[in-house]
Amino acid sequence: MSRFQTLITVRPDEQQYRRLNELFERFPREVPKVTARAANRTATKVRTLILRAITKTINVKRKDITGHMHTFGGVTVRKATWSHPVALVRVTGRRIPLYRFGARAKAKRNVRMSDLRTRRRIKRRVSGGVYYRIRRGQARRLLVGAFIATMRTGHVGVFKRKSPSVRRLPIIELRGPSIPHVAEQSGELKRALKMDLSDLFMQRLDHEIGRVLERKKGGK
Repeated sequence: MSRFQTLITVRPDEQQYRRLNELFERFPREVPKVTARAANRTATKVRTLILRAITKTINVKRKDITGHMHTFGGVTVRKATWSHPVALVRVTGRRIPLYRFGARAKAKRNVRMSDLRTRRRIKRRVSGGVYYRIRRGQARRLLVGAFIATMRTGHVGVFKRKSPSVRRLPIIELRGPSIPHVAEQSGELKRALKMDLSDLFMQRLDHEIGRVLERKKGGK
């Protein structure tokens, strides 16, 4: 199964670098330290914005996309260092199993169909389908012909037979979107990052500059 990825880079632009070099002309070693701290603080905030946008957009639990043991993908930060003062926000993940989107089986129903071997009309009890909701605020949808099953490994999923004429195997598991896809398509997130990313970094940079200058002023 393919894994998708989106990267957001947090680092100062040329104008900000010039300003830093001018402010810390006497203390050039402080430039990468200040830059790294500001980049890391900004990247952490960006991660929060992305997680908030994803959980507001689709019906997925936050615990599934956070932490080192995230199940279907996640939003992680690769921190900047003094030697490389650039922070990366990485959004990764595979397509999320449809079962995780509040999947519920509809009651089975009796249908009359032709037996391919005897050509007689028979009554068979079949799945009524599966209800699910991917996007928050939308009505539940019914996927006719799908069913919920537990595999021998204990994995539970929503499945569908490859062909309506096949009574058993082969079956395929159905999935929803991936976390990176949701993040890229979120209009709210695009607007937030476009407006806030530069401002967030500038705010954190000013804060870190102020801390260092105050410390130098006090002779610490």
